[in-house]
Amino acid sequence: MSMFVGTAGETWWRLMPGSVGTTCIVLDINKTAWTWGRGDYGALGIEYVINRGSPVPVFGGHTFVRVASSVYHSIGIRTDGTAWAWGGYPTNNWGQLGNNTLDPSTTPISVVGGHSFVRVAAGYAHSIAIRGSDG
Repeated sequence: MSMFVGTAGETWWRLMPGSVGTTCIVLDINKTAWTWGRGDYGALGIEYVINRGSPVPVFGGHTFVRVASSVYHSIGIRTDGTAWAWGGYPTNNWGQLGNNTLDPSTTPISVVGGHSFVRVAAGYAHSIAIRGSDG
């Protein structure tokens, strides 16, 4: 397991690069997701559609094992294997949040289907994942 120490002494467990000029997302050693950067599409997952210049925790107290971000949205796999996505503001035009609607969300919402996942990625306007032991 790789560890990285931030400038203020934070210990980051896993760094996940976002799209160029957009959202940064990392997991700390407690598997809390932290985001900063461009937030005008809700991809920071902090309840507000604003930009942030320093790390803030993703809303909801979730524990993630994998996270990914793109220009319009972010997605993560919780420790129970379920996928949760956020962003897509003002519209989830392409359904990239996987919530069976075109509604955006500024906080994490469950991806429908009840599947377990082991890997996840976020593209410009899509999400992809590899399913786990449930098929």
